[in-house]
Amino acid sequence: MGIPLKSDLFKQIMDHLTQASIERSPFTLMQLATINSKNEPKLRTIVLRDFNAEKGIISFFTDTRSQKIEEINNNHKVALVAFDPKGIQLRIEGEANIIQDMQTKKEAWHKLKQHTHLLFTTSVSPGKKIASPHEVRYIDEEYGNKEPSIFFALIDIHITSLEWLDLNENPHIRCFFEKDKNGEWQGQWLAP
Repeated sequence: MGIPLKSDLFKQIMDHLTQASIERSPFTLMQLATINSKNEPKLRTIVLRDFNAEKGIISFFTDTRSQKIEEINNNHKVALVAFDPKGIQLRIEGEANIIQDMQTKKEAWHKLKQHTHLLFTTSVSPGKKIASPHEVRYIDEEYGNKEPSIFFALIDIHITSLEWLDLNENPHIRCFFEKDKNGEWQGQWLAP
């Protein structure tokens, strides 16, 4: 295939993220890294729910009782990684914000399927020790037709940098993108 132009590569990244927010793709599931109160890294998988290419914002949902909420409140800097089994790795750094605007949360909530609504109505907090999976109860099984659950959180990550690694090419291709002082994305080739 050869070495692409940095501008073409950046557009390809934006297209991959946009597609991942619309339908299941290798970049739909991402690993999110945060730092806990003991200054230890914590990693988990999130589902990319929305992507605004113009603003450079990735959105996902979580339970307000989850540890990542506390970790984001204490340190807004986060990192994400996604991997396509075809040999493409995408690393993202950014600043996470918990969305408080109820109208924005409602719009996101109403796009979800009923079974996803139920995830935010459990009787126990995510990560809490339980004796059996049967201990988990849903507070309101009809919750999907109402307002967003009090446990529903919408997180926006404002991307500050992107790094693309293509393991298919020989040599491998690695490129780093970040915004300049004018808010324009600039690319820099890196040694793989």
